[in-house]
Amino acid sequence: MAELDYAFLADYADVTGGKLTVVGGSWTHLFAATVPIPRLISVAGRVTALDGHEPIHAEVQLVPPDESFKIQISIDLVQGPDTLPYGTGAARKLGHLFAAQITVPITVYGLYQVLILLDGEQVRRLAFEVAEPPIPGE
Repeated sequence: MAELDYAFLADYADVTGGKLTVVGGSWTHLFAATVPIPRLISVAGRVTALDGHEPIHAEVQLVPPDESFKIQISIDLVQGPDTLPYGTGAARKLGHLFAAQITVPITVYGLYQVLILLDGEQVRRLAFEVAEPPIPGE
């Protein structure tokens, strides 16, 4: 069975050479002077599974506060040259890193939800609040 070890939002994330590179990671607020605006965000994390496990189907879903649309990104996690096993015997596992870039139409202020599913089951809910920038001195 596959498990999500961790996941977070970032300004930028990429997986290269078996390493996850992240810029501006793990935020929960986005300030926008006006809406609508487009915003590029990344969702990154690691999924572990027993060595020899079938490919893992991951999905990232983004839903705005008014539920006026849903963005879905599918990611198939398979063993490749950068997916190295660790551990021994029956406990031997594979760590699958992932990074997905999403251009989000920020259409309204409020709480945007990012849902992560593994093999069709929701395993994590991330969220970020879109608000007007605070006024200095208030």
